[in-house]
Order: sequence, then structure tokens, then C-alpha cells
Amino acid sequence: MHFQIPAPSMMELAAAFLQAAVTLGLAGLFFFLYTRYRKPYFGWFALAWLLYALRVGAIVSFLLSQKYLWLYWHQVVTGLTAVALLWASLVFSQQLRFRLRYLLVLLFPPLWSYVAIYRMENFLLAAAPAVVFLSGATLWTGWTFLRYHQRVRS
Repeated sequence: MHFQIPAPSMMELAAAFLQAAVTLGLAGLFFFLYTRYRKPYFGWFALAWLLYALRVGAIVSFLLSQKYLWLYWHQVVTGLTAVALLWASLVFSQQLRFRLRYLLVLLFPPLWSYVAIYRMENFLLAAAPAVVFLSGATLWTGWTFLRYHQRVRS
């Protein structure tokens, strides 16, 4: 299977590198907050932003090389980013504690990514679930902070 994706322009590459740099900065900020305050959700947000930066690197690597292994890893890391973002917001809002059975969720991104990249013929159908999952996790996180703001006015 081969998706027809054009090579990125220099402006698109520059924008991707800027996005990766800003995202790494966010990961560093949350890591600093975690080391200073020892709140678990800061650590999870740091991981989520680090994964997001890796996601940008994976898609740039795919666009430059056209090697489908990079597209596979982009899809996997997109799913893991969504899981980390969701988990961070749940730990923040509900102080959830980790349970071993939650590890099953981590199986979805690599399994779906394999099907999407190596078995499906339509790129949009292959990519849509990962985009919807990450968008949903982002919306859930925003909703969590909005509810928190309404409760404590902070």
C-alpha cells in the first residue's frame, strides 16, 4: 500500500520544527513543575507534551523519507499522546490512581496503527480515528480545566 503524500515545503518544515520546539518547552515546564511540587498530574502532562513532540518528529521523518515505519510510529505516538493527555486530566480532576488493567488501553494505538497503515487503502479512513481520539482527549482536558475554573475560580 502506498499513500500519495507530497513532500513538505521549507515553510511547512520550519513550522513543524517550531511546533516541536514549543511543545518541548511545554514538556520542560511541566517537568519542572513536577519536580518542584511533586503533583503526579504535572508529570503526566510533561509526558503527554513530550510524546506530542515525538509525534511531530515522526511525521516529519515520514514526510522526508516516505518510509511507512515512520508513519506507523506517528500513529502509535498520536494514540499514546491522547492516552497520556486523558490520564493527566483524569489524575488532575479526579485524583485517579493507576490500576494494572489500565495498561490494556495502551494496546490500542499500536494495534490500530498497524491496521491503519499496513492494511487499509484509504489514508483518511486510516488517520481519522487517531485524529478523533487526540481531539477528544484535548477537548476532555479543556472541559476538565473549565469545570475546575468554575468550581474554584482559579
